[in-house]
Amino acid sequence: MEASEALRQALGGYRAPTLADVNELARYHCDFHVQSFDGLRLVVVGSFDLCYYHGLELHFVEVARIDCPVRFHNPTFADEGPVSAHDGSAAGPRRYAIRSDEGAHTILAGSVEIVFGTVYYYDRGAALKSGERIAPWVKRAKTEPAPAT
Repeated sequence: MEASEALRQALGGYRAPTLADVNELARYHCDFHVQSFDGLRLVVVGSFDLCYYHGLELHFVEVARIDCPVRFHNPTFADEGPVSAHDGSAAGPRRYAIRSDEGAHTILAGSVEIVFGTVYYYDRGAALKSGERIAPWVKRAKTEPAPAT
């Protein structure tokens, strides 16, 4: 599959990524899981191989409700708009729908932030390219200082 021009622009940092970009990229990154939740921010990551790296992140901010499995496959994401209050006004979080092989799921949150870039789950030393990083929990090898001459 070849990425669309819109996805190439988002991956290149020329414009902010959207859920449409995430859905296109999810065709290449079919495995997703909840990486963390601190009571306010839910981080969901996706990859072709979650053993070694992930290539995209969705940060759901000001989370009010989570109804999704910890691991899911082949998702599509949609912003279904603000949740209506009892009086019919749109005061509160937005409803984000996830449809995956495991079923239909919902996250209620104030917003979602999308981050593209490869995050490795192992130390790659100095072999990182632009847009790549090492996961914060990876134990990094100590570099030895150069011998004095």
